[in-house]
Amino acid sequence: MHPIKIRHAFLIAIAATLLGCARPQQTLTPADEKIVPVYAELLLLGEEFKSPRSSLDSAAFQREMQSILSKNGMTKDKFSDRLKTLAQSQELFSQFQTRVHSELEQRKPKQSP
Repeated sequence: MHPIKIRHAFLIAIAATLLGCARPQQTLTPADEKIVPVYAELLLLGEEFKSPRSSLDSAAFQREMQSILSKNGMTKDKFSDRLKTLAQSQELFSQFQTRVHSELEQRKPKQSP
């Protein structure tokens, strides 16, 4: 094997080892926290769309979804990719779901006693 190829193979092996040994993310990042209200809003939109009394058709639903993502500086692909990444860690996704649940609870209309 050529000396330069050996050097490259060695550097790749070291990089792979370092990446493999890196501590996995244990808590949600600020970017993850930013998508919590967006996800909650999309869930509510989905529920509205499924409602028998909904005035949304599929085109209006898609426009509303795109509007929610856009106003939060996201694209559908970036949003989906981040959710897929979170879903790869049971601990992180559980934290995310807990935050989303809290967000939805806060948005619930307060009931008078």
